[in-house]
Amino acid sequence: ELPYVILEQNNDTNKPFKIGLPSISVNIPKILGRVTNEMDIVFLIDATMSMEPYFEHTSNIAENFMRTFKDKDVRFGIAVYRDYNHKEKCFEKLVDLTKDIKIIKKSLKKKVTTKPEYSDIKNDPALYPEAVFQGIQKCILTMDWDSRSDARRLIIHIGDAGNHSRNKDRINEKDLARLLYQGDFSYSAILLLDDTDELKERIEARNQFYLEMKNLINYTDKMWIDNLPIIYNNNQKKINEYKQQVKKFECNSRTAGSINYSLCNRGRWVLTTVNTTDGYEKTVEKHIKNLSEELKLQIAKMNNLLKNTKATGSKEIVNTNKAFKHKHQLDASFTQRTIKKVGEEMLKKIADGNENIRKKAIQIVQKQDLESATIYIKKRKGSLDNLQRNKLDQVIVDLGKSEFYLYLKKNAETFSTAHVLYNIKNYNLFKKVVLLTRTEIEYMMEPLIKFRDENNGEIERENLLDILKTFLKHIPGEEFFEKTSFEELYYWQRGISLQHEHELLKMPIEEIELGLDNIKAEDLQKLQLHMMNTLANLDKIYTKKPKGDFVVYGITYFWIPVEY
Repeated sequence: ELPYVILEQNNDTNKPFKIGLPSISVNIPKILGRVTNEMDIVFLIDATMSMEPYFEHTSNIAENFMRTFKDKDVRFGIAVYRDYNHKEKCFEKLVDLTKDIKIIKKSLKKKVTTKPEYSDIKNDPALYPEAVFQGIQKCILTMDWDSRSDARRLIIHIGDAGNHSRNKDRINEKDLARLLYQGDFSYSAILLLDDTDELKERIEARNQFYLEMKNLINYTDKMWIDNLPIIYNNNQKKINEYKQQVKKFECNSRTAGSINYSLCNRGRWVLTTVNTTDGYEKTVEKHIKNLSEELKLQIAKMNNLLKNTKATGSKEIVNTNKAFKHKHQLDASFTQRTIKKVGEEMLKKIADGNENIRKKAIQIVQKQDLESATIYIKKRKGSLDNLQRNKLDQVIVDLGKSEFYLYLKKNAETFSTAHVLYNIKNYNLFKKVVLLTRTEIEYMMEPLIKFRDENNGEIERENLLDILKTFLKHIPGEEFFEKTSFEELYYWQRGISLQHEHELLKMPIEEIELGLDNIKAEDLQKLQLHMMNTLANLDKIYTKKPKGDFVVYGITYFWIPVEY
């Protein structure tokens, strides 16, 4: 659920606000609001003989990295690839995505590197190159990504030689780029190279890895750039900002063998080279740590609905007399999956008999294809051949794109506050309110109820810090910010201005702790009275209005006067 309803802005007091988005058939804000803290990370590792000296170190790096995410909502998987001639062992899923680190540690201790299956033909160009492309393809298609469709996806690929299929398949960089792009994957390739190894074939093999992965990253990024005008609604400033950012990423050039190596970074798609002769384990570990920090940063940005309201390094509070408004933030990590979900949602509604959406859909896709897709969605029986599956997928994507792009073009904004016209005894009164869902009110009441039940609604110097810490942890969900005031954090995270002027609500915990002995008893009494009054006001609205003030997409909303 989104905490605030989407409104079509209207400044004419003689006309009502329009609630919802005209012409939008499914609840796109709710789909966008499903961004989670979940991460799914797969290590894809070259398991041929040339990697044997490094495999143990690579395993240790993966293990240490996973240990840093203990107790977090992260799943890990391990997959390896070998030479094409290893046939059924060409790709092996050692461990599918799991939170059980013990299983992963056990699998990493197994010997998985294999002897080469080289051709007897002299000067075989595939002497060192391995089944890299098949490894990436199967990693995307066979790992259990779909069981958590709202998780961020990252593939960390470690190898030392490029791809050569021996004409056993026709997979190329563009095919893989399409899979990465359509699945909203972040991807990092790490090339391990040994500058002291002057064997011509090995130099060519690692050069091949570098060039192929660079092509893969550039193709993936081009697909993203081609869609920027739609994603950013032709906002040329944002499009140029992204392109300028990409230009800055080519750096750190170095020459090894016959090729000039450099870091190839396209934001979510990265290629880096690591020399194995100079303490490479720490270098690789640091690179992977940076990747994880970037993912965590994406999560933090999306969880903070009001990230633009807090100036960097500033302690100023945003003017509480102004209503904050913003468009719902789009997360680049979920664009393609959002389109797919929107299309699937439309098909479900058509299958359930929604004639209006069916009429709209016929304008977007062929009637025959739509009917076939609807029948399949209704029955969910039988398997589809490749042609039927492709047609169904295309219908879903076409419907999703049309609806999602329509949503992006709408000039709709999310408001944290509004003014509602109340008619009280024939007297019109505009009241400033915040808009909250039933779930949001329950969440706000939780620490207040705990305060009432566990502390009998009383604050003393001895329990003040514990009470405030409980409230501060509750606002963002789990983290505790001792350098941020209750008022600042509340506005930053929830988008609601605190109307109470109590000094303790404006001070960071660390300041309160330092001056604890100087806090007056009357100030503590005022604070406890404010908390108990807030609980009573919220409870009154929650219990007396079971149906709320209005419903949008099945979500119940309440007008909450700001003085509460």
